[in-house]
Amino acid sequence: MDLKEDKIEFQKNIEEPQKKKKWPVIKIIALLAGILAIIALALLVKAYSLSSKIFVNKLSFWKKITGIVTNGSGVTLQGEDQNRINILLLGYGGVGHDGPYLTDTMILASIEPQQKLITLFSVPRDFYYPTSVGNKINAAYAEGVKSGKDPLGGGEDAEKAVAKVSGQTVPYFASIDFSGATEAINEVGGVDINVPDAFTDYSFPNDATNGYLPPLTFTAGEQHMDGTRALEYARSRHAAGSEGSDFARSKRQQLVIEAFKSKLQKSTSNPITIISLVNTLATHFNTNLNPNELIHLQQMFTSGNYQILTKNLDISTNLICNSTLPEDGEYILKACDGIGDQEIEKFFDIDQNADSSLAIAAAAAKSENASVIIENADPTDLKTTTLFQTLEKSLDSAGINYYPVIYKGQPISQSILYEKDSRPKTEAFIETLLGSKIVAQPLPTTMKAQTNLVVFVKNSAQ
Repeated sequence: MDLKEDKIEFQKNIEEPQKKKKWPVIKIIALLAGILAIIALALLVKAYSLSSKIFVNKLSFWKKITGIVTNGSGVTLQGEDQNRINILLLGYGGVGHDGPYLTDTMILASIEPQQKLITLFSVPRDFYYPTSVGNKINAAYAEGVKSGKDPLGGGEDAEKAVAKVSGQTVPYFASIDFSGATEAINEVGGVDINVPDAFTDYSFPNDATNGYLPPLTFTAGEQHMDGTRALEYARSRHAAGSEGSDFARSKRQQLVIEAFKSKLQKSTSNPITIISLVNTLATHFNTNLNPNELIHLQQMFTSGNYQILTKNLDISTNLICNSTLPEDGEYILKACDGIGDQEIEKFFDIDQNADSSLAIAAAAAKSENASVIIENADPTDLKTTTLFQTLEKSLDSAGINYYPVIYKGQPISQSILYEKDSRPKTEAFIETLLGSKIVAQPLPTTMKAQTNLVVFVKNSAQ
């Protein structure tokens, strides 16, 4: 090759630089497939780990995964055909607490899909129910858990106990320990609760030292609580007065559940929050619902605005009474004298017609967070059941903030409803309970009530 040819070849190389060597397409696909396989394997391992911790039913892992993939399609929950799905909600202390598997919270959640209604029945932890590990119904879960190795056994034993007391079929349970409840509430940014009554607890247990925390004080009114504060509010039972009972604690637990439900609905669009919640639940939450059923339940709730009604099996029902065991004097609750199993089972009944309509009205009224003064305008020595007593009991069952007062004004011939601030759903509920149409009147300027509504109650027969 002469000099001229060398120059031409050199210029060619400059003008047309060599192209970089490309990978064959098949190699790129193989590499991506390998990466995806590693990711899929990691997710599968993670899914298996989460699945085995949360879903403690006896389904195989593959059936659980299939349930997720099919997204709840073709699923019918037990009781759905009869318009009543029962799920037992359990809360317990967990490792590090005295009696770690004794359930402080036992709530039978009854879901009526047709009425878009959830009724929360609180079962008192001290109700007499003898087991091998205790004489109260709160020991049923502990007996079944068998030293913490079998949450499915614990849930099934608790289901049997509540089924026996309520007369209801209880096919499902969901349990969570205190730490999990605290973390879950924190994950959704805390909860907002309208505290009906102020109280101070001087003997709240300090689980870290087996002593007591400094006095806990809760003021009345709307307030934001983080997980720790909400759990303290739900667990407190040593305050002076009516708030120092297990019955008051049951009502507070229901308030926390409702507040968490409301906050959770607002958080479902945030994937980071959902992932954090799943990780929390994997460590602290168990259920015998399978993933497909859980997805179906979630779809059911998002298909309509469900109302929540609360009912407490407490001494005000005149069904259960304070008692002690003769052998050692241990405090228990049991059926009052003359009260049989059928009377207590009736407490857990749900009338699918009139009672459900009233329950929906009560739940709608509760959503307004109204405060009501009710004044008894009938003679105070009246021995028969009065309209005032009926209204008081119904407002209490519905979870509406009310303040009973003895009327000291001029005699009136019929009930009167005054409104300081309009609360139409609560007013409609009160009218239903009073059994007659009452046109709400503006609160007189001479009346210094601090509540939204004031009701003067007069028996029509008086």
